[in-house]
Amino acid sequence: MPGQPAPEHEWHKSPSGTAAESQHGNFERPTNLSALPEVVIYQDHDYGGPSHRTNLNFRRMSREFNDKISSIVVVRGTWRFYRDPNYVGDYWDLEVGYYPNIGAVSDVISSFQCIKY
Repeated sequence: MPGQPAPEHEWHKSPSGTAAESQHGNFERPTNLSALPEVVIYQDHDYGGPSHRTNLNFRRMSREFNDKISSIVVVRGTWRFYRDPNYVGDYWDLEVGYYPNIGAVSDVISSFQCIKY
């Protein structure tokens, strides 16, 4: 939440892993529609600039957000953020929490999907 200090996260210093080919369809879809996974992405650090709140996977980011995400709030679920479109390349897994400055990952995310809810 803006204005509240957040703990420093070390997760962004190295990727959680790398996907050599698309991971589309590798993860179970939510069945409890009253508690869908949810994430909010922001163009700027500290939850500034344009934002997008969603519970959908994005195989390819819009021009507005491709390689421009700098902070994230994971509301529900575990989300995997990929360097390349189509769920390929280095990825970082984020669980519920506030990520006001995603460090080395800033401005490199091109796709993301929920991997656990």
